[in-house]
Amino acid sequence: MDESLPETQPYGALTPPPSGPSTAIATSAPLPPRPHRLSTTRRTGLHALVDRALDRLDTLADGIAEVVGLR
Repeated sequence: MDESLPETQPYGALTPPPSGPSTAIATSAPLPPRPHRLSTTRRTGLHALVDRALDRLDTLADGIAEVVGLR
């Protein structure tokens, strides 16, 4: 054997050395709370107006789809 090599240890294992302490990972700040939404029973006049307008547009679109033959 070559004299420049260190002696092997009797308890040596062929496994990687243990890892050091785990590293802390930075996280983002928590999300801000969501704004409170109005319940369906507490809709304002504007919400009701928009709902009625969208309902009428939906009815109109259904009528056009039937005339054109899409449905």
